[in-house]
Amino acid sequence: PRLLLLDEPTSAQDFGRQVALMNMLAGLCREHGLAALMVSHDLNLASLYADSLLLLHGQGTAAPQGAPEDVLTQANLEKAYHCRLLLDAHPCVRKPRITLPAPSLSSLR
Repeated sequence: PRLLLLDEPTSAQDFGRQVALMNMLAGLCREHGLAALMVSHDLNLASLYADSLLLLHGQGTAAPQGAPEDVLTQANLEKAYHCRLLLDAHPCVRKPRITLPAPSLSSLR
């Protein structure tokens, strides 16, 4: 094959299996000249491993496409997810990292 199509391959996997799978896929693509098209809800894994991202908004409409640092912006994330998310850079590779905000006190009742 020239293209691997993957639908949520890391869902319901623990961190170790997620990393192992993503490293294996990256190695296959690199060693065999393959491309991988992957659907994922895990923005942090996508940010770390993808060369290019396409973020979808509600109803499947597309947002900007491009490098993780160009797509995973505060404005794009808020438009896609309708909530405030914390955005910073991964400390080792300087790729965007998304974190959920702390729950408000009122939501703990």
